[in-house]
Amino acid sequence: MHYFALLENNRVTNIIIVNASDISNRKFPDSEKDGQFFLHSCGIAGNFLEVGKAIHRGFPRIGDTYDRDLDEFVSPEPEPETVTE
Repeated sequence: MHYFALLENNRVTNIIIVNASDISNRKFPDSEKDGQFFLHSCGIAGNFLEVGKAIHRGFPRIGDTYDRDLDEFVSPEPEPETVTE
């Protein structure tokens, strides 16, 4: 299995799983190009990056932002808790 993050304005909006056999069982970084081609050929438009434990950019969560300079995902800062009495 290969995991691809769908990015909109560098923000992760979805994670899509692609079967390895659909991209010729290739390894990263070749699998990233093959996966992008496969997803587009399925009619899924967008900017995709391959993600996962074996790839140094890690596994993002929806809402994380991709930093191109660092080639990694950054989680948003949590909002401060509001204390009500």
